[in-house]
Amino acid sequence: MLVSIPIAQATTGARVFYAPVPYAVNLVSIKLVSGQALAAHASNHLTITIAAANGSTVLASRTTNSSGGSTLAAGTVESLTIGNFDASWLAPDEAYKISTALGGTLANAVDLNLVFELEAARSV
Repeated sequence: MLVSIPIAQATTGARVFYAPVPYAVNLVSIKLVSGQALAAHASNHLTITIAAANGSTVLASRTTNSSGGSTLAAGTVESLTIGNFDASWLAPDEAYKISTALGGTLANAVDLNLVFELEAARSV
């Protein structure tokens, strides 16, 4: 199953989104694509964080902070590195939490799309 979450990120202001699932799932992958380029910058940058259902266990993140991050290229699909796989499964009617945080003011607004690849959790 694929769950797609569009994110319209303005030049200022943090955002929070949720990717709900109707039944128990295991996370397979997360892909990110940006509709517009966003240059890496030390003080004006975007960080996207994906957390497990409890909201505190970070599964993946991506930043355009030039100290450890990189530019977002328009139309390029990126596979995010997933950590904490043990915490990445969801029970029925739970959701992944997606947060954006800004350092300073972005040079331009960006339309992002996150795609979660999920598989049904197997019973044992």
